Amino acid sequence: MKAIIFDCDGVLIDSEILYQEIQMAALEKIGLAYEKDEYLRRFMGTGDKNYYMEVDKDYQEKFQKPLPDTFERNLKATLEREFAVRLKPIAEMSSLIKNLKHPVAVASSSRLDFLLLKLAQTELDTYFHPHIYSADMVERAKPFPDLFLYTADQLNKSAHECIVIEDSENGVLAGIAANMYVIGFCGGGHCDAAHALKLQRAGANDIAMTPEELEEKIQILVT
Repeated sequence: MKAIIFDCDGVLIDSEILYQEIQMAALEKIGLAYEKDEYLRRFMGTGDKNYYMEVDKDYQEKFQKPLPDTFERNLKATLEREFAVRLKPIAEMSSLIKNLKHPVAVASSSRLDFLLLKLAQTELDTYFHPHIYSADMVERAKPFPDLFLYTADQLNKSAHECIVIEDSENGVLAGIAANMYVIGFCGGGHCDAAHALKLQRAGANDIAMTPEELEEKIQILVT
């Protein structure tokens, strides 16, 4: 293996638990309530475009009218406001990245401006620049492989030379579809043993429950 591609939310930064709380509360206010498992399966790890398209579809099916015009704008503003004061990096992830000798990149479903903001806020951006890639840059977001294949191309690596670190089922599916080695990471605040099982069922080649375990598995693969 010659390169490591990290997802951002839930892998580098402990943001998925915030997304779930804020997004599900916003949806409940407009009459859309989801069971947590269904919500994670459908929405976690997908891009903004897909997220709002699917939510709009659900809203129209339930209320026979489009999603309120202000919903997307208001939700994005709430996320940015809350993240500015509550977002933290995953513990020990910074030291893990420092110890890596191979090329690294970020490949995230986040829109590019928000991705750059989150990485800068948690002081992780300098480890990856200029290899920071967003679903904005490809036609299809995860679970399609487009973003990972694009990232490998930018790193000048073939797909089978890349390790993908992912915390979502959609991300795991994308990495496997890209023909990359996928480690399901469950070190974020939103993860537990049940989540690890979901990633295994999605096809993850291996599972790491902590940053320390993740570092050990990466080092074995790159040596």
